[in-house]
Amino acid sequence: MNEQELRKAIIEDPEYVRYILLSDRRAKLMRLIQKAGQINSAQLSKKWNISGPNASRQLYELYSKGYLKRADILPESGGVEYIYKSVV
Repeated sequence: MNEQELRKAIIEDPEYVRYILLSDRRAKLMRLIQKAGQINSAQLSKKWNISGPNASRQLYELYSKGYLKRADILPESGGVEYIYKSVV
């Protein structure tokens, strides 16, 4: 998106702009992922000393906004786990 398109988006759809903007915490998380290359919710939970569900939610929100891509991992214990990588 060039500068002119960004200005147009701000005027025409301010809700979308608020949706794609990152909080300071999410920007910090993006920098962490970019530096690490990839991360899963268990790693984030341990690194930031937050609950597993909180870590999963943080990662999912960045994924749903298009900042992250994810791949399925099938752990030996069963279920599905996701590994997240930055797309920017």
